[in-house]
Amino acid sequence: MIVSTCQVLEADLNSKPYHAQNINTPHGFFTRNGGVSKNEFSSLNLAYGSGDKRVIIEQNRSIITRYFHQPLAQLCTLKQIHSPQCVYVDTPLTYDTRPQADAMVTSKPDIILGILTADCAPVLFYDAHAKIIGAAHAGWKGAASGILKSTINMMIECGAKTHHIHAAIGPCIGKDSYEVDQHFYTQLKHKEGASNCFSPSLSRPTTHHQFDLKRYVQQRLTICDIENITVSPYDTYVKDTLFFSYRRTTHEHKTQFGRQISAIMLS
Repeated sequence: MIVSTCQVLEADLNSKPYHAQNINTPHGFFTRNGGVSKNEFSSLNLAYGSGDKRVIIEQNRSIITRYFHQPLAQLCTLKQIHSPQCVYVDTPLTYDTRPQADAMVTSKPDIILGILTADCAPVLFYDAHAKIIGAAHAGWKGAASGILKSTINMMIECGAKTHHIHAAIGPCIGKDSYEVDQHFYTQLKHKEGASNCFSPSLSRPTTHHQFDLKRYVQQRLTICDIENITVSPYDTYVKDTLFFSYRRTTHEHKTQFGRQISAIMLS
């Protein structure tokens, strides 16, 4: 198995997206920077449901599609619901036709698959032999319910092979920032791949735990026989100038926050 952590200069992320070294097709894990949103949504907020103005969201989305040299209509996103639901995309999705799902797969060129996150793990997939891509939204709930397996299975149905699929886990909340209570621990600890993803809480070691989402997602991929995985080193909670974070927003007693996008396309 190849599991590596990509290193990118933090200063570079202010002007360009983070790339995974094992994904050799146009893609990017974008930061919150480089858009036109204001205040708590500053500045590259891509989420329609965030409370930001729709016209601003679409301007930001146009920034993303220009990066891929495509028109705005080619960017597909979902109504993400923390589910195991994966859909195949053969024509671009509009605002009104976005399904409730948490992953997409396509073998069609020039369709951009976009996943929105603000602490959950975005995962991009690529099979260079079969020319198939996928993108998944993997919070703990989605990962536990099988969203990664659903994505991989759909890629296989389309002709991919597990030993040809490369997966890249993008920026998400880090273990030191992700304290969970005993109920969370009891709910998840017996799930496949989760047993070694907990450690004692840094502040309340007798009653709480730290949860390693990146490791959990990585191990769920490994269980699905994915051999080539890269993992982003970035913690969305800590890097407030680079990433939106749902948990940071709640700790700051705010009610609205933006989402960054992770996107991939077959050229």
